[in-house]
Amino acid sequence: MFSSRFYKLNPSEDASIKTQLTTEGKIFPYGKSTDQLGTEEDLEIKIDSIGSNDYGKIIKLLVDDEIPQWDRRRGEFNIRYTKRVNVEIFEKEPISNFISVCGFKKADSLLRQALIKNVSKSPFKSVDILLKEKQSEIESRFPNVKLFKVREIKDDHVKTAMLTGSYMEDSPEYRKFVQDPVSAGEILYIGVPIHDKLVFITQNGSIYSRNVFAPEEELREVFEIMKTLMEINAVKVS
Repeated sequence: MFSSRFYKLNPSEDASIKTQLTTEGKIFPYGKSTDQLGTEEDLEIKIDSIGSNDYGKIIKLLVDDEIPQWDRRRGEFNIRYTKRVNVEIFEKEPISNFISVCGFKKADSLLRQALIKNVSKSPFKSVDILLKEKQSEIESRFPNVKLFKVREIKDDHVKTAMLTGSYMEDSPEYRKFVQDPVSAGEILYIGVPIHDKLVFITQNGSIYSRNVFAPEEELREVFEIMKTLMEINAVKVS
């Protein structure tokens, strides 16, 4: 399985941000953690290694995080731990200067926090996928969407719905909850079949799958999906 959260480097500072992110051994302290003995420890992100591939630069990070704990004798304390995270800086059009953060759920927010503290007050631009506004174009490029998660449906009884199936455009539920201009809700994410595997595209710029992909296959598919979305103007940078 994989999860990639997309951002775009701030154009006014992309050169300095790239330099910092591609300095092997560089450490970005971003916070403090207090252990069970009351000792304060630094929370850091370290650039572990840097490589190149067909799409740009691959940066391997070591990211500190903490888990809150409680002991009846010592009270509250934290356990610090480190996880591996991959960051791709794309250098291939049409997504040059986009980055994807591939790792655990908080990885992108911790990286952003570390860069804000050490490098730039605004390192990234947010990336949104216009699933609702470009729905017809997306469905024409990704035929047979297998899943829709919809919220804020304008119905007296149904406010949120998840629709799964095949060729759902023929169903009344799809027409009412997804397509109808009066009753349809906001599309949070969709599931599209890619080589017999289900890949999710979210409104907030994430692409992920619960299926297993080889690393090179994962990067290729993520790039191709973003390329397609760019071609139909379904990517909003703000």
